[in-house]
Amino acid sequence: IAVRNTNDVTTPLAAGWRVFGQQEYTDPYSQRTDLWVSRYGGPARRLTKGARLTHPDARICEGSVVTSDAMPEFCVVAVQIMPGEARLVHVRASEASVDITPLTESSAADLYSEPRWSHDGMRIAATHWMRGGTSEISIFDKSGALVGALGRARSVNSSPAWGVGDTAIFFTSDRSGRSALYRANVATGSLEMIADSPTGLFDNEPSPDGTRLATFILQNDGFNLGVVDATARGTP
Repeated sequence: IAVRNTNDVTTPLAAGWRVFGQQEYTDPYSQRTDLWVSRYGGPARRLTKGARLTHPDARICEGSVVTSDAMPEFCVVAVQIMPGEARLVHVRASEASVDITPLTESSAADLYSEPRWSHDGMRIAATHWMRGGTSEISIFDKSGALVGALGRARSVNSSPAWGVGDTAIFFTSDRSGRSALYRANVATGSLEMIADSPTGLFDNEPSPDGTRLATFILQNDGFNLGVVDATARGTP
């Protein structure tokens, strides 16, 4: 589909636009990750320089006009790496300017990864890593205020993804001893295992209609892409 320097996230958007993170060496000993944008068949364009941004999830900003010619305005949530710390930020990028606004405090004890916009653009889910090996899926409003948390455990919780209607969040967790797919009810916080494998399931991405989940299965020849029924085990 496209050439990337690294395997950071690419967000596909309307009219063929794509926002992605990519690493590069700024000198023989320093590496930085920044945001880039491209469109089908076109060259990549840099959005930031030296901003140390990774794990981006982008959407077209409300009110922005999407065409195949002019770049629309992008609203991006991402992780910004600081010296020995990290924080969640909101990046608003247009043809004229790029503004980076912190959503969480920079901290070495509380780290965040894999932020994801809800479908309505009003909330953000992200993995929250706490000192001592505990993690959870934190939910913020778009200003960065914490409004909820799901699945806290002394385990690796990761890869949050909103279900259709934003009533559920799918994520992976190894709380059972190996990584499996779970569904969390956003209103009640209840958890349900959707699928597991003897060798583990890693990452997940719901289909547009919410009926299936794409995931990676660890097998004897490495990681293979698999599809899981998101309605399994009572999941709506």
